[in-house]
Order: sequence, then structure tokens, then C-alpha cells
Amino acid sequence: MNQTACPRCSYHPGNAPLHFDSEDQEVTIISQETRRINDLIRGLYGKRARYLRRLNAIRSSTKSLPPEILTDIFQRVCSSLKDSSGKYPQFTLGAVSTHWRTVVWNSPQLWNNVLLEPLGMPVDSLAQLLQLHLDNAGSAPVTLRL
Repeated sequence: MNQTACPRCSYHPGNAPLHFDSEDQEVTIISQETRRINDLIRGLYGKRARYLRRLNAIRSSTKSLPPEILTDIFQRVCSSLKDSSGKYPQFTLGAVSTHWRTVVWNSPQLWNNVLLEPLGMPVDSLAQLLQLHLDNAGSAPVTLRL
């Protein structure tokens, strides 16, 4: 019986035989088919994520604001939270949308104040966080608070 493949994802049902020579053959074929389906699902999730990012960009009411204005707003947010222990508003702001993430990660003035709390945080994580701030701050002077 000849079945057609799905025009969107190329999935072709019924490729696996209905009768197997051994359980080992059945396990092998089912495992292969499961991997193939998982690959299709991953591809669809990636495509879905791209569409959702584009939809967010289209619907964004802040997309018309120049990066300089957003940076000024973000600076005010970051400075208002600078005394809050353990808060890293750059990460929260950058998680809102692709546009905001681009603005945040390309604004050195948002990364020049570093608050590190060594208690309860692994040394490697502290070093990575400090390095991230230094990299993103670029040539801007950095204030480090422990």
C-alpha cells in the first residue's frame, strides 16, 4: 500500500513492517522510528519558536522606540534595583523579547555595576557572572560590590 508523505513535515506513516523476524529486529526498527519522529518534533518546535519570536516582534509596542530610549529606561530599572540583593535585572529585561535582549546585551552602561554575593554561590558561577559583566561593559568603567 502506497501512502503519501505529509506535505508539511515529510512524515511518511507506515514505513515500518507489521511483522518482524525477531524481537531484536522489532526493537531496532521501533527505536529508529522513534528517533526519526523525535527529530521531526524538534524541527517543528524550532519552526514554532521562530514563528512565535516573529509574532512577538510584530506585536511589540516597544519596537518603535529607538534603542537609546530603551537603554535609558533599562538603566533606570537597573539602578533602581541595584541595592536589591541577588537581582540581575539585565537577565529579566533581556528575556522579554529578542529586541530587548539585543538592546540589553549591546548597552555597556547596563553592565557596569556588578553586585556579587559570594555566599551560597559557587566560585565558578561568580567568575562567569563577573566575566559576563566585564565583557558586556566593554570599555565603560565598572563598579564592583561584594
